[in-house]
Amino acid sequence: MDTIRVAISKNSVRIRLTYKQWAHIIDSHDYMAGNLDMVVESVENPDLIFCN
Repeated sequence: MDTIRVAISKNSVRIRLTYKQWAHIIDSHDYMAGNLDMVVESVENPDLIFCN
């Protein structure tokens, strides 16, 4: 699949966002359409992390 962006999580895991995944996000949440950079930023620098 074609990758739009790659984010690196706090524990150094590469997280790929594909066009198909992004389409699913903006289909369900149309207000997110212009916020790709903010989504990647949130993955890379979250305000809070929950652990099991």
